Amino acid sequence: MGGVGPIFGQVHHFLRAAKEPVPYAIKRYTTECRRLYGVLDKRLEGREYVAGDLSIADFAILPWTA
Repeated sequence: MGGVGPIFGQVHHFLRAAKEPVPYAIKRYTTECRRLYGVLDKRLEGREYVAGDLSIADFAILPWTA
């Protein structure tokens, strides 16, 4: 899950801040973003927190997913 910040940051940059659309970058980062959401969903199956107990991992991911 270490890629959440960098990848989600790139998605937001290319969708909202780039002066002009960059289709390759938008596709690349949105695809990876969706993959990471899938990883997170799978990890959270049957548990409440990413690392078992509430930890910094949950707080690090929260701003990107809330």
